[in-house]
Amino acid sequence: MNMEKIICNVLIFTIITSVLKGLIIKDEYKQYFQFFCGLIMILIVITPFIDFLSSDNDYYDILQKNIYSLEIKDSIGSIKTADGKMRDVLVRQCESKIEGQIKKMAQKDGVDCNSVDVETKMSDEELEIVMVNVSMKDGAVAAYSDISGSRDKLDKNEKRLKNDICDSYMLDGGKVKIWK
Repeated sequence: MNMEKIICNVLIFTIITSVLKGLIIKDEYKQYFQFFCGLIMILIVITPFIDFLSSDNDYYDILQKNIYSLEIKDSIGSIKTADGKMRDVLVRQCESKIEGQIKKMAQKDGVDCNSVDVETKMSDEELEIVMVNVSMKDGAVAAYSDISGSRDKLDKNEKRLKNDICDSYMLDGGKVKIWK
């Protein structure tokens, strides 16, 4: 719930309670009504914070994506300063980190993957992910979430994994292949 909705709810509630308070004839009932309205107002204001704290999944996902980014940025900084063989070793280490992160994502999304292969290339001092292949078993065949036909389709968890990979590494869907 965003701030505009909270303010709108508070204003609407205030207007309604003002009208209802004017309809109460006896003064002794007004104080009870005002107390009751105050409790409801507190609930209206606190509800978004309770929702934020109870939605630990979203908070965890945001935190995890930032951790992934920081790990990769540290590796890229080392790659920029390295030359020759050392650069190749650091690129491979960075690919291994990404593969490990994707395996963790697969585990979190409930996808049992056999292997993850990340292909990268260096361009203008930046490490670019060219392709991500996630294999479910040996001798697997590519599965697609957007093409109908004889090929296997991705289930809900596999689609979520593909979306998580695309979101975390800012990739389009064509660069992520899941093999069944």
